[in-house]
Amino acid sequence: QRDHDHGRQRGGGQQLRDRGHGRRGNGGLDRQPTQAHAHLFEARSLAVQRAVQAYQFFYPTISLEGVFQGIRDADGQDNKGGLLFACGPKNVMFTANSDTPYMLATLNLKQAGPTVIELPAGPLLGFVNDHNFRWIADVGLPGPDAGKGGKHLILPRDYKGKVPTGYFTSRSATNLIILAARSIPAGGDLRSALDALRKIKVYPLSQSANPATFAFLDKTDQPFDASPLR
Repeated sequence: QRDHDHGRQRGGGQQLRDRGHGRRGNGGLDRQPTQAHAHLFEARSLAVQRAVQAYQFFYPTISLEGVFQGIRDADGQDNKGGLLFACGPKNVMFTANSDTPYMLATLNLKQAGPTVIELPAGPLLGFVNDHNFRWIADVGLPGPDAGKGGKHLILPRDYKGKVPTGYFTSRSATNLIILAARSIPAGGDLRSALDALRKIKVYPLSQSANPATFAFLDKTDQPFDASPLR
């Protein structure tokens, strides 16, 4: 019986070894790959690589499109107003936190031309990014005003006019840009932190002598989605 079992085991092992050299062992081919197979494999590999590269390249732009449209859907108009909110479960955004209130605004330099962002002194921090989520400028504590307040001027990429003095000046490579700012709540006072964000002024440089009011919409307890996943 032992010899019979041993022989059966050896036979099974031989079958497995033989199977490893058969059609399944070399990917379903009973001969060496042809030049056509090699070209097909190369084309498929390139297609996968290009798909991954396209995802990596365009995702920042698509992500910011979600922010732009989320602001607009929540009644924030380009160049005219922004959203204020102490982030909670009703506010859908990437990487947001509930510790520091936010201000978001979509700015269109093609429509407004050179645009001024005026920050008061205080514990504010923020950034301006272009349409592809590339950095343009820091504002507030991490920026050149260092939390002491100041005027930031964002120029369109094709602007050739005179650049005035007295501003922290940057230039955008795209017409659409995002302004995002946060306010550090002293002692956990979210209401005072939200009020500090209301003191930010945004207006075209051409209207600096008499700027229009920049409207803030408090969406703290109201749902909105500023992600690209809708």
